[in-house]
Amino acid sequence: MSFVGKKFPNISTTAIDHMGDNFELNVLEKAVNEKKKVLLFWYPKDFTFVCPTELHAFQEAKAEFEKRNTILVGASCDTAEVHFAWLNTPKNAGGIEGVEYPLIADANRNLSSVLDILDGEYIEENNGTYLMKGDNVSYRATYLIDEEGTVVHESINHMPIGRNVQEYLRIIDAYSHVQTHGEVCPANWEKGKEAMNATRDGVAGIVENTSAIKVYNPDLTIKKFAEVSDPISGEEMNFVLNISNKGFGVARDLVITDTLPAGLCYIGNTVALTTPYTIGEPTIVTPNCNTSP
Repeated sequence: MSFVGKKFPNISTTAIDHMGDNFELNVLEKAVNEKKKVLLFWYPKDFTFVCPTELHAFQEAKAEFEKRNTILVGASCDTAEVHFAWLNTPKNAGGIEGVEYPLIADANRNLSSVLDILDGEYIEENNGTYLMKGDNVSYRATYLIDEEGTVVHESINHMPIGRNVQEYLRIIDAYSHVQTHGEVCPANWEKGKEAMNATRDGVAGIVENTSAIKVYNPDLTIKKFAEVSDPISGEEMNFVLNISNKGFGVARDLVITDTLPAGLCYIGNTVALTTPYTIGEPTIVTPNCNTSP
């Protein structure tokens, strides 16, 4: 069952910090009471292989999460005692010494069972008994909980696949932008890029801008920087005209100088392309053609 759009389960668990202190942690209450986001990430087992690389990667980015008003919490089904032993094992011995965010010890599986992220299942035997198939440990599940306790992101990786920490920072940036500006974030959005209104006009503008910067050929030699007029909107945008013997296209923010080759021209101070922007050979506007501006 997915928890996206729902409140995170109101369940308290045992946790431990890097000083070895055990305490009760309720993720929902922590988010709401401290008015912070919580990024909760589960991993299968202490003293394994992919897991320490993830815990160290999250630790290295801890300050970036804090800048985003986000608390990091790790979790597995190991006991608090095993967590503490791992926390005291040096990095070069496969340990997580130096990790400073709290680790949930869900040894009784209360929280992970409710989240339905365990790899084990009970199988009935011929004699009527039930045996556990699998290790009954968590997959690499990740939850982003907002300041009201609502799950806004949920993802689960299989055991061998480690996570990209930067992607969770991007997701937090995107949701924070939604909270602050009321806009929505399109595909591949990153902080500082244009977002959009959740309207027909909003998506039309994003799609138009995306199509306007498509490269017509993936193997292009950059020849000339120029201002290119968008034939749909008339807006002038800084582009690079990419020319090679295989074709040409446009892309943003690259600069190399040279005169335009035969067949391409300036009209005033711009290189103009005609509508529509499509994959293939676009048509060049040629009246009053010049090889230099």
